[in-house]
Amino acid sequence: MSGDPNMETLYKWALCHEGLDLLPSDLENNIEKLIVVVDIVNNCLGKEFEKDKNDFRQTHDRFPKPEEEPFILVPCQEYDSGRKEEFLNCINRSLSESIRGVNEKYQLNLALRLWSSCLATAKTLSLKTQSGINSEEKRRALITKIDDMASTDKIYRSGEEIACMWQPDPTNVNFEGVPASSNARRYESAWAKRGRKRSI
Repeated sequence: MSGDPNMETLYKWALCHEGLDLLPSDLENNIEKLIVVVDIVNNCLGKEFEKDKNDFRQTHDRFPKPEEEPFILVPCQEYDSGRKEEFLNCINRSLSESIRGVNEKYQLNLALRLWSSCLATAKTLSLKTQSGINSEEKRRALITKIDDMASTDKIYRSGEEIACMWQPDPTNVNFEGVPASSNARRYESAWAKRGRKRSI
């Protein structure tokens, strides 16, 4: 995975909940619904980030600058039990309201695995990240690791496949260094046709 520890943490959390080997039929090959699932996790995580920014404001009488944010956002692995439960409840509630066809007991496992791979792939395909510019060599090495994980987890694989379509900024995607056989290229032609905005 990339240098963001939250993707590894949320994947580990997923394995603490009962899961499925395959996507439910309502989600399989439905890019828009899969993007909604990833967005739900991302939005709930964003709410946690807002709490960290507000805590910073209380202490420093100002909001953090963009370059300060990576250092003040609390990694998920450091959440106490109460904060973790609130975060996961946010995901569960939103999934129940927005996604049909997924048994509630499988929701968290599915969503966290899908998010982890989608975000790991999206960051790898990005032209630039908070840690700097992605080189072709770095992209090849990271995608190879993601492909290896996806070979034993089909839901994780689905997240990798939709990453270029999930990316909010379609111009911030680069396939240089990505092997032709990689799952990350499944929707490359659809990405090339999507223009400068997401479908949802």
